[in-house]
Amino acid sequence: MIPLKHLHVVFIYLAVINVVTFFMYGIDKWRSTSGRLLPKGRKKAKKSKWRIRETALLGLAVLGGSIGAWLGMEVWHHKTLHKGGNRDVDNIVGGYQSRFGVPLILIAQIALFFLCSCRTASLSTTPSGQIEQSNISQVADKIWAFSQSHPNGFTLDLRTMTEPTEGIFVSYAATQNSHSRDQLDKVVNHAIQNNGYVGGWYNKDNGLYYFDSTRLFPEDSLQAAIQFGKENGQQSVFVLSSSTEIPIIQEHSPNVFLVMYDAEIGKEPLLKAIENYKCEIKYDYGIINGMALKKPDDKTLEETMQYFKKVKGVTNVEYDHVYRLTDPVKPRLEIK
Repeated sequence: MIPLKHLHVVFIYLAVINVVTFFMYGIDKWRSTSGRLLPKGRKKAKKSKWRIRETALLGLAVLGGSIGAWLGMEVWHHKTLHKGGNRDVDNIVGGYQSRFGVPLILIAQIALFFLCSCRTASLSTTPSGQIEQSNISQVADKIWAFSQSHPNGFTLDLRTMTEPTEGIFVSYAATQNSHSRDQLDKVVNHAIQNNGYVGGWYNKDNGLYYFDSTRLFPEDSLQAAIQFGKENGQQSVFVLSSSTEIPIIQEHSPNVFLVMYDAEIGKEPLLKAIENYKCEIKYDYGIINGMALKKPDDKTLEETMQYFKKVKGVTNVEYDHVYRLTDPVKPRLEIK
């Protein structure tokens, strides 16, 4: 099967070979009649030494020029079966080969084209759950390479490896804080088992590219998308068609904040910093590498958060937001 990205080359080839075949039939017809005299003379043509072989013409049809061959026969009246008894055996045989051989070749090639088209369509619509587990690493490699050329972020449908243009996307909490190539395998695996979408965005503050397994909602299901975002600890949802980020957060706790840490480094350095700074662990999340901490009474929330941003292995420190369902907001216009 020919990859979709190479189809334009195939179409160019077919166009060229059909044009060439069409004119080859015309040239051969012209050579075959070059010895004729026009009315009043009506002399039988001499057999040309420069005729194009029948096998060569049929070979062009087999190589993809069957449409050009058929048109050439019809337009140039090339070896069509005329009535009359002044035709030799070679011309009769050649006429039958062209008259019936070319249409059969054309029918066979049209059938082959539709067979390949159906095969391509079936592969492009393969459900995400049918992606083999052994291909997860290969898919992750493609997404990793794709992210290097898309610093502004992206969302990919794993079934087609294309970017959707409509819908509301919300990230899953289970793949939050994934930024390394190894963690991308986990994101792809989660996406395969769920909705089949992977999103990515570049964090300029720490220089890391984050990946998420995401869920797609119809654009008329905003409240359902916001509720899902609330359940998965997200700060906003994203509407693709208008490139609008809709916040689902209005307030944050004055005493509690969230700390995310790198799974490879572990939470030991963070636990030591919590003890030294005399913070209280309010919640240790199980589905993500993070904790909810309460600041000391003698420290402000901002200075406490700044302290934990410098702890080894900490990847993100953010407010503990109070989530609310909000009305849609208009895109923010930037005036330069």
